[in-house]
Amino acid sequence: MPIYVSHVTIDHVPKQQAIDISSAPKNIEFWIRVPTERKEELQKAVGKPAGEWYRQDSDTQGAQQQQRLQTSANGDGEWVRVHEFMYDIHTAGSPVQTFELPVDLTRLNITSHLVAFRIVDNWGHLNFTCLYRVRVHGYPPKRDLPIGERGEGV
Repeated sequence: MPIYVSHVTIDHVPKQQAIDISSAPKNIEFWIRVPTERKEELQKAVGKPAGEWYRQDSDTQGAQQQQRLQTSANGDGEWVRVHEFMYDIHTAGSPVQTFELPVDLTRLNITSHLVAFRIVDNWGHLNFTCLYRVRVHGYPPKRDLPIGERGEGV
C-alpha cells in the first residue's frame, strides 16, 4: 500500500554494548520510487538533483546495484533521493535515531510503496556495515469511505 513517507528511523545496538562500533552506519541516503511524471517536481522540492545511486569509484559494482534496483521494482516509475543524513553512533541519547524528510510529500500528493536505503559509509569498518532495524514512517492516502464507516450512525 502506498504511503506519504514522512520520517525514517535507523536502529543500532547501543555503543556501550557493541564490541566494535566501527560497523555502525554513518552517512545514509533515502530513496523513493515515484511515477516518472512526478520525478522533476519532487527533485525541485527536495532542492537537489537525484544524484547517482553509486559512487564513481566503483562503476562496475554500482552499475550492477542500479540494475538490480531497477529490475526489482515492477511497473513504471523512477528513483529519487529525497534525504541524506548521518546516523551518529556517538550521540549520547538513544541508538534509535529518527530523521524527518526535508520535503512534505503529503502536500505534494506524492505517495510511494517502494523505498531504498543506501548506506554510503560507516564509522570505519572496512568489511561490513551492521543495521539492526530500519523503519519507514508515513501516512496512508485519504480515501472516501462508504457511508457507515465515517463514524456516522448505521
